[in-house]
Amino acid sequence: MWRGTATPLGLTPASIPAFPTCLSPLQRAARTCELSGFGAGAITDRDLVEWDYGKYEGLTSAEILKQNPNWDLFRDGAPGGESPAQIGERADRVVERVSRSWWQVLPVEPSKPKRS
Repeated sequence: MWRGTATPLGLTPASIPAFPTCLSPLQRAARTCELSGFGAGAITDRDLVEWDYGKYEGLTSAEILKQNPNWDLFRDGAPGGESPAQIGERADRVVERVSRSWWQVLPVEPSKPKRS
């Protein structure tokens, strides 16, 4: 969680200039943003939502590998969910929007496009 990773880096709302915070529409991203102190005025961005695992949703990587030992998320994607190309397109849209803006952005999403 944020406290375990950002605190040692010294990131606090007071330690960096004010800028918009973009977050995933998922509740845990909003909670992480709130706990970090960056929640005020946060902008929800659908493109920051985590990977749609389709039929693998709710399974751990170990459980998926029992069903499909050669599976690799970044190569194979998620059956009934998103492909690596679709995730790449979402990430590209976020990068494009941020790069066109004159301000810096702090993206907040529940984990990362690939779950742990």
